[in-house]
Amino acid sequence: MELEKSERIRNIGLLILISTILSSAIAYVFFTKRLENKRLKEEEYENDLLMYEEKLKDVSSNIDSYAENLQNKDKQISFLEEELEEIKSFTSKHSEQEKNKLQANVKFSHYD
Repeated sequence: MELEKSERIRNIGLLILISTILSSAIAYVFFTKRLENKRLKEEEYENDLLMYEEKLKDVSSNIDSYAENLQNKDKQISFLEEELEEIKSFTSKHSEQEKNKLQANVKFSHYD
């Protein structure tokens, strides 16, 4: 009886030990996988961050290029406006001179 009781206690202890080891192994595998998934997600987020930072640099560079291009276009427009004004001024002066010559010729021909 005493032997059975001690064997029963030993078996219960062994069962508790095996259950504890098995539970620990399952918990270890579970938490290891969970940690690995978390690490993979962090790695993915870091890669996404690097990709978005690179895209931001590209977009920023493009905006700077467009801004510079627009400044150059503004300079060209200003230059062309100035040339147009010079042409208008020259044409106006030239037309006035031609008009004066014609009027002088008309007056002169009336005296003939």
